[in-house]
Amino acid sequence: MIGKIVKLFELQDQENARWLSMEGLRGFAVILVFFVHYSTLIEPYVGVNKNSLLWLRAIREIGNSGVDLFFVLSGFLIYKACIHRPLNLSSYAFRRIERIYPTFIAVLIIYLALMLLFPETSRLPITVHDTIIYIVSNILLLPGIFDITPIITVSWSLSYEAFYYISVPVFVILLSMKKWSAINRT
Repeated sequence: MIGKIVKLFELQDQENARWLSMEGLRGFAVILVFFVHYSTLIEPYVGVNKNSLLWLRAIREIGNSGVDLFFVLSGFLIYKACIHRPLNLSSYAFRRIERIYPTFIAVLIIYLALMLLFPETSRLPITVHDTIIYIVSNILLLPGIFDITPIITVSWSLSYEAFYYISVPVFVILLSMKKWSAINRT
């Protein structure tokens, strides 16, 4: 009976131990975050029409909740994966890097190329040494966690995502949390 209810409401994919409904909700949170950025980008072009500005600000306020929702769900799903799946750290790390870095590095290269083409809008420091340190700190996803201005403004959130990716399995292993009863983990 319970299995039928779980399957009916797609509460959990029994084969992969994935919670499709939570992953779907995380996708909804991403859409809310998109609306924050979209409303911010188009606001200068809307003009002084008060109703349009009110709509944009309302969209932004609603969208801001998407950031919090995304972080909470991501943390939960990462934790759940570390608890309920076999934890091979090398394959786990490879999957996380594979998920974040290809797109991030591609966009970072585009940003750096644009900064070289349009130096008046560049965030790069003046000296080569400082520029290398700045780029490497961005590649290591340190802006957001540390007081470093990100090259890609919105990439600060990747710093927190990477922090979750690193810290959750470390805590699960160091505290032997897989051996705890479910009630003790809550």
